[in-house]
Amino acid sequence: MGPTNRRLNGGGHSDDNVRSRIVRALGTEWIPMIRGIEAILLPVYDRVRLGPLRPLTDMGNWEELDVDQYAPPDDDWFRRVRDLWQQTPDGQCYEDTLQVLRKCRFFSAQFETMDHASLEEWGYNRRCAGPLAFLHFAPEEFMSRLHQRQPPALVLFAYFGALLYDLNDSWFLEGWGREVVQVIDEILGDYWSPWMAWPKSRVGVT
Repeated sequence: MGPTNRRLNGGGHSDDNVRSRIVRALGTEWIPMIRGIEAILLPVYDRVRLGPLRPLTDMGNWEELDVDQYAPPDDDWFRRVRDLWQQTPDGQCYEDTLQVLRKCRFFSAQFETMDHASLEEWGYNRRCAGPLAFLHFAPEEFMSRLHQRQPPALVLFAYFGALLYDLNDSWFLEGWGREVVQVIDEILGDYWSPWMAWPKSRVGVT
C-alpha cells in the first residue's frame, strides 16, 4: 500500500470503505447519471423549456457572463491552476474545464451582492445553479480524466467541491463539497498542496 492509500486508510477503515468513499466523492457512479439526463431531455427539451418547468431550465444571464472582463476577486486562484497543464497534450481539455468553473463561480458570486428586489426578479434562488451547472457544462473528456484520477483533473474537481461547499446550508448538499476536497487532497498528497490551497481553505481542510 502506497503513501496515498495509507493516508486514506489512516482511520482504520476497510479497503472497501475507502474505495466507496473515493467513488462517491469523485462521482464515478452519480455523475454519468446526472449527465445522462441531457440525453433523455434532448428530444423534448423545447417543450420542457416552454412549459411549467421553465424556471428550472432558465440560466438567466449565463450566456452573457464574461469571466475575462468581470471576475470575482478569488478568480486569481482559478487562473493560477493553469500552471498544471502548460504544454501538455490535455491542456485544451483542462483549459475548457477551467473556463466552465470560472463561469460557475462568477454566476454564483453575482448573488452575493445583489439587492433583494433584483433577487426577487430571478423567480427562485439560483444560488444552487452556479456550482451544479459544472456537472452539465464540463467537457466529457474532462470527466474521463477525472475518473482516471489525473492530477490536473482532480485539482479542478476540488475547486468544484469548494463551490459546492458554498451551498452547505442546503440539506441535500451538506458535507458533499468538503468530502470532495478532502478525498482529493488525500489522493494527491503534499506535492500538490500549492494548487489545493484555495479549495482547502474554502472548506476548512487543514
